[in-house]
Amino acid sequence: MGLESATFTDDLDTTNPVSGDPKSQGDDHLRLIKSVLRNSFKRVSRAFYVPNTVAKSANYTVLVPDDNRTIVCDTTTAFTLTLPVGLVASDAGWCVYVLKTTADANPVWIAPPSGTINGFTKIRRSVRSKITKVLWTGSVFEASRDGPPIGSLIEFYGATLPQGMLWPNGVTFSATDYVELNAVLGTNLKPERRGRVAAGRTDMGGIGTLALVTTAGSGIDGTVLGANGGAEAIFLARANLPNDTVTVAITDPGHAHNTEAVGATLSAGATNTPQDGGGQAGGVVVANTTGITAQFALNGGVTQTLTNKMPPTVIANFGLVAE
Repeated sequence: MGLESATFTDDLDTTNPVSGDPKSQGDDHLRLIKSVLRNSFKRVSRAFYVPNTVAKSANYTVLVPDDNRTIVCDTTTAFTLTLPVGLVASDAGWCVYVLKTTADANPVWIAPPSGTINGFTKIRRSVRSKITKVLWTGSVFEASRDGPPIGSLIEFYGATLPQGMLWPNGVTFSATDYVELNAVLGTNLKPERRGRVAAGRTDMGGIGTLALVTTAGSGIDGTVLGANGGAEAIFLARANLPNDTVTVAITDPGHAHNTEAVGATLSAGATNTPQDGGGQAGGVVVANTTGITAQFALNGGVTQTLTNKMPPTVIANFGLVAE
């Protein structure tokens, strides 16, 4: 019979060639098969490995034939995957997938044989069921990461710290264990978020906001990440009271009095005539003064207590994304 027609592997007829075909058509069938393979599989310039998995729970040096393999990691004890030596430019596209499957907080570290990965000597992966793809670009290793950016703060209402996070409690962490977090923060000191709310930096993105460039209120420098201040409650001082005048009127029915406005001064040369209680001469002389001062004890002299200044608030846990 005549030679079948095919372009891709799905077009091939597995019943051909039939036993009665002439042997002279054999080379035609071979050329057809080669053509179909070339059309179906593009850019095949090195070995292609069918995806499968391998389990690891201790330090392991990844092999070149591990290409396209998922390395399933049990991090009951933390360990390191060291990427293979010997990959060259023509091996671009070589990759492995790293998957942690345990609920502990321990990481699997991924390290290149030399140089860096993502710009670091090693990276940390500690969140369960998230796949990291490690790719050889032809010159360096790059690794993917899923989830919020390292250095983010996440509000959550569980009592247990999620995997890949640290408590933002203002204490130090190991810069060698958390190299990516240390690079993001520029320090190994965690931010302090216990009992504090956050305000946006006033020169965020390099753009200042009017007079708030140097202060965000309560004496906080709004341009410094991590600057803090403010208080949950305060004692009211005199400067916190309203700027107003209180007038007190005193009446004495049945008696006549000469009155002066509070704070007034007698005219120069005037005689202050002594008066008795009924307005008659003969009373006690009142000294010529610049006014009369009346003192009042605010709050009846009770010891001052703190005044709450917090808005309606809910208490939450926060996690610092550290991976």
